Amino acid sequence: MASTPSRRPMPALISLLVLSLLTTLVWWRVIHRADSQSASPAPTCTPAPKVTAAPTGAGTPAGPSLAVLNSTSRTGLAAKASADLQKAGFVVTRIDNTTPPFAQVAQIKYAKADVATAQKVAALIPGSTLTANGTAGVIEIDLGSQFTAISNGSAAPSGSPAPCQ
Repeated sequence: MASTPSRRPMPALISLLVLSLLTTLVWWRVIHRADSQSASPAPTCTPAPKVTAAPTGAGTPAGPSLAVLNSTSRTGLAAKASADLQKAGFVVTRIDNTTPPFAQVAQIKYAKADVATAQKVAALIPGSTLTANGTAGVIEIDLGSQFTAISNGSAAPSGSPAPCQ
């Protein structure tokens, strides 16, 4: 009677362990990638251009006014940004808090008729996004958690990408 060769279970067990670890690693990365993407959604618009000088004549009584909204839990953020925008020559008519918070720098909502002033405002908030779905005569600025401060306009120009339509 022929004896059957004895099988060694160790190589098979090691292979299964390695495959299990790799599978766990892949799923862990997929789950955590989804968490980080939901925490900071990709901007849907082109970032605003940078300028070398502060806007002139923007926000005059005949032009659109600004509504600055704090979309974070930081106290006084909209008030500080409003003061800086007023120093730059804009008229701020509303300072308020809004929800839900978002992880962008800022979102600037404007009506198509106010695109020139919206671009001037966006130039002072590097990393902001422009969205053409606002109310005519009012440019709404939602400050997000990545907002730090209004630029003093000393950055070098980087071109002028088209705003969102």
